[in-house]
Amino acid sequence: MRIDELEFKNKEEIRKAQEKLLRESLNYILKNSLFYKERLSKIDPGDVTLENIGSLPFTTKEDLQKRNNDFLSVPKKRVVEYVNTSGTTGAPIYIALSSNDLIRLKENEMKSFTTAGATDQDTFQLAVTLDSMFIAGMAYYLGITGLGAKAIRVGTKNTKMHLKVMKELRPNGIVSVPTYLIALSKEAENEGIRPKDLGLKKAVLIGESIKNRDFSMNNIGKAIQEIWDLDLYSTYGNTEIATSMCECKVKRGGHIHPDLVYCEVINEKGNVLPEGETGELTVTTFRTEAMPLIRYRTGDITFMINEKCECGRSSPRIGPILGREKQAIKLKGTAIYPSQVEDILNGIPEVVNYVLEAYIGDDHGEKLHVRVGSGRRDELFRKEIGKKINAHARVTPEITLHDPEMIRDMQYKEGDRKPRRFFDRRDNGKGLWP
Repeated sequence: MRIDELEFKNKEEIRKAQEKLLRESLNYILKNSLFYKERLSKIDPGDVTLENIGSLPFTTKEDLQKRNNDFLSVPKKRVVEYVNTSGTTGAPIYIALSSNDLIRLKENEMKSFTTAGATDQDTFQLAVTLDSMFIAGMAYYLGITGLGAKAIRVGTKNTKMHLKVMKELRPNGIVSVPTYLIALSKEAENEGIRPKDLGLKKAVLIGESIKNRDFSMNNIGKAIQEIWDLDLYSTYGNTEIATSMCECKVKRGGHIHPDLVYCEVINEKGNVLPEGETGELTVTTFRTEAMPLIRYRTGDITFMINEKCECGRSSPRIGPILGREKQAIKLKGTAIYPSQVEDILNGIPEVVNYVLEAYIGDDHGEKLHVRVGSGRRDELFRKEIGKKINAHARVTPEITLHDPEMIRDMQYKEGDRKPRRFFDRRDNGKGLWP
């Protein structure tokens, strides 16, 4: 039996399978999760269907932060791994995994890599960390090796080692954050190496979007294609749900694994939106043992696609991630996401790196400060950046120019395990740096 078999069944078969999985999940958490015993005490699992799942309350990141241990649904002695979130929008959350959860995690990534056309003939270089309680690196490693493909664990700290390994071992694939591929290309150029000559053919890109809403490549996606000439696959993952969704060869959205999760997209009022309408991705996990979640609000903004894919899969897909719900900034009445500004900056060759800071100004309004690292620090360049942002986002944030080394220090200032480009200081009313 192929590992992604359910995804190719018709929609009615998928619906029936998910109904069964939903009831099993509800029965399980009502028996084992202290949080859900209290939250869903009046719920009869036999009465819940996919059609009325909206009657169940949402689970939020704040719930996990405040009552982290109350979500645990197995005895502590059965926990074999702890991972945590990066804490981008708050304090870190610890997610416990049982041995069965690790098997599920491996299966998920085998499905995702299979969706992207990976086989046991591939060799993937991992430009993602396996330490610091980070789930992604572990998940990708399990998925690649589970398929019988080869994994080369290099991490994110040493660009020179990446190039050395590529030249010597000739992997045909890489798993990376998009901006790290740009950094690798600049290191290659410094060493007189053409990135296209290193033998890479495909890339599974994580953590940052490479697509616009209409599935066309954004600036960072275009840059990677031009520099590396790779077959690019965008994937979405979330630590709390321990699940990812990857594009197929058609490249029209990330395929949801229906035996592992049920997804909805909701508006600000919590109402489920029709197919194609943009809102917050909400996920109910299936077959999760240690910390199952019901209608978990991820904070990520996207939309659903329900039509059958040309690849033959009938399971739903999610569109590109357009931003994070809590990171939306209102400048003079216009909502803007940091990812919109990042995409513009990624398309300006002179921009080496950057950080964005949201804060509350003296007039009590929301502000956005864009700090750009570049060799150019003249007023004309600063105005050019402002015009480009305004042309795409209809607002002009505060912009200052800095030495790239200073920006690099800012990106790791709070001990983050990967470069952090957005800092939200609206809660304390101040920017981080003078």
